[in-house]
Amino acid sequence: MQMTLNEILNAKESDHFEFKEAKNRYDFEEAVKYCCANANCGGGKLVLGITNDRPRKIVGSEAFTQPERTREGLMDRLNIRVDFERNTA
Repeated sequence: MQMTLNEILNAKESDHFEFKEAKNRYDFEEAVKYCCANANCGGGKLVLGITNDRPRKIVGSEAFTQPERTREGLMDRLNIRVDFERNTA
């Protein structure tokens, strides 16, 4: 189920949501750690391009310019299914 941008902005950071500003870059190894933690907690979302502090702001992200390649890398590394959503406002 795809969430609306408003639902994402209002979600509480928890075991299932992790927000990272990541305007220009984000370390792949950090993404691996967060995706692994989310998987161990039953699933979740790593949200890039949105500030962590409330009120959250959309700042956009150019962290992974080839998201499909990043998604495949995460799946290969973790042996779990990883989905990617691009939400444009």
